[in-house]
Amino acid sequence: VPGGRPLAAAVIAVLLLLPHTLLLAQAAPRPGVPAAGDHWGYTLVEMLEATGVVPPGTSAARPLPLESLRTVLQDASRNPAADPALREWIEAALLRFEEEFPLPSGITARGRATAGFRAVGGTLANGSGALAELALRVEQAPAGAFAFVEHAAGNGTERPRFRRGGAGIGTSKLWFYAGREAFQLGGGEGGGIVLNDHVPLDGLLLGSPSPARLPGLGLARAHFGIFRLSGYRAVDDPWFATLRITLQPAGWLQLGTSRALLFGGYFKGGAAPYDPKVYPPDSTSLGFADVVRILLGRNSTRDDSKVSFEARATLAGVGVPALVYAEMAFEDLDRSFSDPAIVAGLLALIRPEIAMRYEYAAFGRGARICSWCDTLPAYWYYHRRFQSGYQVDRGPLGHPLGGYGSQHLVQARYVRPQTRLRVDVTGTVLERRWLNLLEAERPGRAVGAAVKAAYRPWTWVELELSAATERGRARWRRTDLILLASAFF
Repeated sequence: VPGGRPLAAAVIAVLLLLPHTLLLAQAAPRPGVPAAGDHWGYTLVEMLEATGVVPPGTSAARPLPLESLRTVLQDASRNPAADPALREWIEAALLRFEEEFPLPSGITARGRATAGFRAVGGTLANGSGALAELALRVEQAPAGAFAFVEHAAGNGTERPRFRRGGAGIGTSKLWFYAGREAFQLGGGEGGGIVLNDHVPLDGLLLGSPSPARLPGLGLARAHFGIFRLSGYRAVDDPWFATLRITLQPAGWLQLGTSRALLFGGYFKGGAAPYDPKVYPPDSTSLGFADVVRILLGRNSTRDDSKVSFEARATLAGVGVPALVYAEMAFEDLDRSFSDPAIVAGLLALIRPEIAMRYEYAAFGRGARICSWCDTLPAYWYYHRRFQSGYQVDRGPLGHPLGGYGSQHLVQARYVRPQTRLRVDVTGTVLERRWLNLLEAERPGRAVGAAVKAAYRPWTWVELELSAATERGRARWRRTDLILLASAFF
């Protein structure tokens, strides 16, 4: 840690990792490049969770290796609980997956070239223009080694950037790699409270794509990551660590907990958005006592901690093809239980290819369950030390609502693997309040609408459309548009 002790950061990583690694067991090698958070396989798997043929929560922690998504679809196609119509839908989805990602043998290289147009904010000055990307994946079977890179060539006003990539090794029980990746822990359609997959981070990741059985507890999975946040304002080069552990005590239920820590670095001094007092710069480093307090969940003044608890369940056992989920999260221990955050939703299948969703998200007042507790804020995505907020490059690390406020979301989803067509239509009604990360540019109440569609006329070509608009009662408006054409080789 600049201006401090690198050993302290290493101790935090090891101690966070210890309970995780005890859950994992080696097995026969299975390669698999982690899939991006927006991969269509997650959409299919989540819909299958509602039917009960896939355990709930399988798609909640991202990324997962592509081979894990393949295995989930294969197991679902053999599940006796699937009726003929659902089985046909699953088999068509598996066929499309095999077309796009043939099972590797030896050294296999695959790529994707993408060109299109992006308008962010609806004006040329906000980054509109041509967009080009190139992705390359290399896998070695059966050794399980893999490497991948996704490079964005820019979109008019942006410089070329390394968007995602890394190298590592994978087995059926464990995958590990180093590189740049977007990581999501739990949450819902909008993202996780502790961490969503909208912001790529540089670091090390370790995960268990397949569950390990623990006596008396059921099936367990774990994900761990530690990242370096270079260029973070107010604090030079802090660290960011994540840990997620889930248990499946029954086939219809998953329980989980996620934690994230923004810690270390060198604080240059200053005033937080909610506190006019000017704090002096660091005079000491992150020490062993700070590490112990952080691991115990106590405020050390050197970290910003988030923790969440969640449950996901399928109602297929009572004859209703639906997935229900709820996540409650807390900010540190300072008044956190009277000022929580919540994401709760219901995804119901009308037909195998049609799903409807309702989701509610809230921070602060709209999430409180303790009416007799104090109402002082826990400040959520803002922090006295990490004054740039819980974000990187103006992208929230947590839920995209941005903190204090609430959001109602309704979504209709259509996925037809037989015709390679996917469509999501989403509507939102939301409100952002004081200390929301986006409140300055998108304040108050607003309504939004979004459409995402993808179509593959041929196996090697995909066309995509993403359009979203949000209009505030305070007379502001934001419109984003992305048009893409991708060729696979």
